[in-house]
Amino acid sequence: MLGGHFPLAGAYPHVPVLPEGVTCNGRLYYKDGERVELRAVATGERRAPEAGEWYLSGAIVEAYYTRHAMPMGCVYPIARIVAMRRRWEVA
Repeated sequence: MLGGHFPLAGAYPHVPVLPEGVTCNGRLYYKDGERVELRAVATGERRAPEAGEWYLSGAIVEAYYTRHAMPMGCVYPIARIVAMRRRWEVA
C-alpha cells in the first residue's frame, strides 16, 4: 500500500482535522486559493489505530477515521491525509 493515494470512505464527508494550510467551504477544500482533493497515504506503520487516527482497509482500499481506539488485535496500515492538487476541467 505504500506509494499510493487512496480515497476517503464516503461515511466521512467532513475531515475532523485538515492538513496544514487547507480550508473547507462546504464539501470543497482549498489550499492557497486553489481547489484540492483530500486523499490518504500510508505512513508505513501497521498497528491498531488509536482514537482520532486514519487507517486503510477494504478490498477496494479506502481511508477510514476512527473515533475510538481499536483493540490491539486489529492491525491496519495507518494513514495520513494529504491535499492533492488536481486539474479540474470544465465541460
